[in-house]
Amino acid sequence: MTRLRGVLSKDIDPTVALRSVKFIAAQPGLAAATLQRVRRWIDGEAPEAGAKAFLALMQVDAESVVPVLLAEHDPEHDVMTVLRQGWLSVAQMAEHRTKVGMTMLAWLDAADNREDDRMTTLAVVSVLASVLRAKLDRSGCPVLTDTQRVSRYRLLAR
Repeated sequence: MTRLRGVLSKDIDPTVALRSVKFIAAQPGLAAATLQRVRRWIDGEAPEAGAKAFLALMQVDAESVVPVLLAEHDPEHDVMTVLRQGWLSVAQMAEHRTKVGMTMLAWLDAADNREDDRMTTLAVVSVLASVLRAKLDRSGCPVLTDTQRVSRYRLLAR
């Protein structure tokens, strides 16, 4: 992973390195640890390399590790929290906003189409809703508290 971080930090074609990160994450029991490592890159060691690797890991395609991550329950890594933190960090990087938006839409489409039972609507919304809420809050948009959200839900359910 250290060598891959170095390659991804350089201004060269990242395709092979990104494919390698996805390959490592796809190995049994390594998805959460790989995500955690990439998350550390984003917030310190190599932000650009981390963002590239994170977005590659979040791609919903034939080689996607997203369903594995959403279904994985690793006692050493709180995968859902790491996913949320990763999305928030990468979404703040102006050069990645378009890719972030397209990837989030792909997540929603995958959950809606139910292509993989592990990529449930609940899991996807759980991650993406917290990211959206934080983005709205940071932009100065009023965000509902949990109590307000419950009250609004009850009102709409009537």
